[in-house]
Amino acid sequence: MVLSTDGDSLEVKVIDDGIGLQKQPPRPNIDRKMHGEEDPRGMGMFLIQALVDEAEWVVGSPGSSSYVRLLIRLHKRDIDELAKTITLE
Repeated sequence: MVLSTDGDSLEVKVIDDGIGLQKQPPRPNIDRKMHGEEDPRGMGMFLIQALVDEAEWVVGSPGSSSYVRLLIRLHKRDIDELAKTITLE
């Protein structure tokens, strides 16, 4: 996992050296899930996209890493609070 900020946004990149995703799963039908007509699992990527400003899934070629890049735009006070929680070793 790589975290970086440019002062206006926080970028989170999660790198996966496994087989990765072949394609992004379809958007879930929340009504069907809520009524028990579909498996309640399988909403992770949908929720991630709903909670961040940008989400990008990059599937690497065979033998290379895949990754997801998430971007969250920050307000000044968010940056100050974030700085308080990060410690560098």
